[in-house]
Amino acid sequence: MKTWQDNDILAGRYRLMRELGRDRGAVLWEAHDDREMGLVHLRILQHNLRGEPLVVMRFTREAALAGRLDHPALSAARELIDDEEALTLVYDVPGTMTLAERLRRGVVDATAAAILLEPVLEGLEFAHRRGVIHRNLSPDHIWLDGAGGARVSGFGATANPGRRSQRRPENAHT
Repeated sequence: MKTWQDNDILAGRYRLMRELGRDRGAVLWEAHDDREMGLVHLRILQHNLRGEPLVVMRFTREAALAGRLDHPALSAARELIDDEEALTLVYDVPGTMTLAERLRRGVVDATAAAILLEPVLEGLEFAHRRGVIHRNLSPDHIWLDGAGGARVSGFGATANPGRRSQRRPENAHT
């Protein structure tokens, strides 16, 4: 089982820089794309879960959903890497800090918050119109770009309501 560390190279081009966190069986890394010469985020499925078909299906579904979300206020998935080393989603870096980090520094006034969140709401509406609902939206998944803009990340925990049955329970009252 591979344990990823700073400066490891993934897929011959992504140099791991620092671990950002762990969620739902994956490790999130900030990495440098040595080919494109820029920063990316990598979501690497933990190696021990690669043999779990349901987990792999959900992970690859995340890539497909993220690929449908081409909007300036949403963090875009660049590619899915499925090789012997790892199953990895590559994302654009959505900003310089999360809203959670910004809020730890102090209160954001109402006008600034409204301006900041308007593109976030537009991005979420865009996703909803494509049948994708972000089920884990929090200040940790809203990234600020330093120029007054914001982008949503973390579409791994999503729902696709169009795939659910619309049948009402037999005991439902009208």
